[in-house]
Amino acid sequence: MKKYLYLLLFLIIVISGCEQKKPEWNFGTKTYLNQNNKPFKIQKELQGKVWIANFIFTNCETVCIPMSANFKKLAELAEKENLEVKFISFSVDPETDNPETLKKYSANYDAEKYDWNFLTSYSQKYIEKYAKDKFQTYVYKPDTKNTHATGHNQVIHGTSFYLVDKDGNIVETYAGVQDVKFDEIISKVKEID
Repeated sequence: MKKYLYLLLFLIIVISGCEQKKPEWNFGTKTYLNQNNKPFKIQKELQGKVWIANFIFTNCETVCIPMSANFKKLAELAEKENLEVKFISFSVDPETDNPETLKKYSANYDAEKYDWNFLTSYSQKYIEKYAKDKFQTYVYKPDTKNTHATGHNQVIHGTSFYLVDKDGNIVETYAGVQDVKFDEIISKVKEID
């Protein structure tokens, strides 16, 4: 009888040690600042919600303007369909893009009308690593010491839109500059919501 009690106790210990831990939130627990200079804790604000992310910066001379216009169109379509989806634009030039700068930029796209946050308040090194680790995309800011000599002060970054489900999984990646599949994105949001 003692033998079976020891075996039972051993099995209880083994089973309790194998208990599944809840997976860590995929996008970290850092608190950012948004364009209204308000703290935005990504886990608190986005966990359990469908959201779409992109990477932009305010003094971009090429892809960010059409990307932001396309993001606005996507927000308009989501609103028209009464979808609860959040929109997140990470600045890839946080040294330049403080909340005040992001506020001015976001006003061009009526961001306040939608659930659209422009995030900053981190280092350049942080956003480069974060983009790579969490979104498998690149962000690279050239050495600014030679900016005036080369005339190149633009951050190099990915141009995709990332659709994230309520569990923090990137379910789809879409083109964000040209040939944006608006209807497909909206359909996928409905499917995962």
